[in-house]
Amino acid sequence: MLASLAYEWLTAHEARIGDLLGGEADLLTIVPSKRPGVTFDRQHLRLALARVKAIGARLVRTLDCVDPSLYHRTKYAPEMFRANPDVVNGGRIVLIEDTWITGATAISAAGSLLAAGADSVVITPIARDFRVQFHAEDHPYLARIARKFDVRSWPRG
Repeated sequence: MLASLAYEWLTAHEARIGDLLGGEADLLTIVPSKRPGVTFDRQHLRLALARVKAIGARLVRTLDCVDPSLYHRTKYAPEMFRANPDVVNGGRIVLIEDTWITGATAISAAGSLLAAGADSVVITPIARDFRVQFHAEDHPYLARIARKFDVRSWPRG
């Protein structure tokens, strides 16, 4: 189901993603796992996305996590990742993140891709995990989650 939703979202927003990238995406990739021993081929997000052939056929290994000790939930650390310049050089890349919490990991991965020569990167998170402790008391997210949820408020397309 996750892969199907990702495919529908990517398809529905393909033109807008292309606008943000400055042209059609050349590469579709994922933020690598920071867990030791979890390679691109074994990463759960890649395995899930690959179930939809239209996504799986486009997924390319562009990054490896080389030093997870640099990881900090709120710090930018592109050196945590190693990008393959032969693959990313001059590319317009869609970078898929499984869960966005603070954004530090995905933004660090994007920074590594840009440093390796990518022309542009768009980050596409699949899910948002809101952690109250990472935000000031007056953050708009806090006001939004304090309101009662009403499914009728969902946008219709």
